[in-house]
Amino acid sequence: MRNEVFEHRDLALKLLVGRSLKSGLPWSQEDDDLLIALERRLWVALTPEEQAQEQEWLQKLWGRRGGGSQRKMPIDPLWGDWAATAGDYVVIPDSAFGMPREAMRPWGKGVEDLIKQHPEKEPLLRWLWSQGFQPTMFHDGVITLVIPAHRVVQETERLLGMLNLQQFFDAGGFHLEAHYNPLMGMATITLVGKLANS
Repeated sequence: MRNEVFEHRDLALKLLVGRSLKSGLPWSQEDDDLLIALERRLWVALTPEEQAQEQEWLQKLWGRRGGGSQRKMPIDPLWGDWAATAGDYVVIPDSAFGMPREAMRPWGKGVEDLIKQHPEKEPLLRWLWSQGFQPTMFHDGVITLVIPAHRVVQETERLLGMLNLQQFFDAGGFHLEAHYNPLMGMATITLVGKLANS
């Protein structure tokens, strides 16, 4: 196994183990973001064949559903001070593999929680939801929509064209920006504008 493949697999396993501890992550959220960014950098440095090999390894691990001894992973003491006191192994639960993409959409409730917090935005939020966009946050006048990373351009242009036909905003119009974070593998659209009649 090439050193780069070993480094990627070791870090991927460290992240899975850290997310499996009953006491929670053994490092800060800031460190977690840095570790995920490092894992993404290691990933893109692999050859397509090595990436396929790593995907197969992760899929086999994921396929051991139900956890139990099938997903019992040793804790490497070289991972940090926390590893020396975390025990010899941990069982990797399904949740350690992260949220499925569809979990970004508030399950079963649509945009109801956002509407309760910001009732003045209800028509816009319901319309966005009905058009297949996923409003996940409203902060300081900005609505954040999570979109599939591989459709950044298409979804942003689709939203722009549809909003141009709507009457949600006053004469000042609205502003859209698309953001893609390659280290986190996430894409968002931010939507800003003063609502008409507000």
